[in-house]
Amino acid sequence: FPVTIRHAFQQTVDKNLNRLTYLNTDAGSLAIEILNLEREKIEIEEMLAISRKAAGIVQDKLCERLSHIVTRVIQTVFDDTVSFIIRFVERRGVSEADMFVVDGAGNEYDILESRGGGLADVVSLALQLSFILLSDVDRWLILDEPARHVSKEAQKKFGEVLKMLVKEFGFTALFVTHSQDIEAIADRVFKDAYRDWE
Repeated sequence: FPVTIRHAFQQTVDKNLNRLTYLNTDAGSLAIEILNLEREKIEIEEMLAISRKAAGIVQDKLCERLSHIVTRVIQTVFDDTVSFIIRFVERRGVSEADMFVVDGAGNEYDILESRGGGLADVVSLALQLSFILLSDVDRWLILDEPARHVSKEAQKKFGEVLKMLVKEFGFTALFVTHSQDIEAIADRVFKDAYRDWE
């Protein structure tokens, strides 16, 4: 080892040996130190329980707000009775969010496997809007083909909802689209004519 590492290691060993010598000579101080450590452990466990409870309350409120916003958007676009559900679960010691939709009969459906991907587009947009609404970030929304999987019949409604939300909440939206229904909601349209550069 380099001299500085060896010196630092030797100082640590000497310090611990001195501490052990002191503790061996005074068994009473060892008992007091153990009691203090046990009290600290109890206090830390109590603080962890309080923080877990607070996190649970925040997660419940977040679930409620997100579910409401996303459900409203889904029901407006699809004229449907499905509800968006988000549920926080603990896996591998970490909180994760399970997201799905529930129909009027209580059947749960995976968002990615429902409606040919159109539902995933709508949920994605609603979650992005929710994030912006619930945070302190600038209200810019940049989307690439936001309705790419939404059926032709629902694209007009999707566009209307997008425009309504942008105006209602003061967003600036910039998006790329091939959908004429989505393009129709824009205040300004910039067209890029394809050119063969070869």
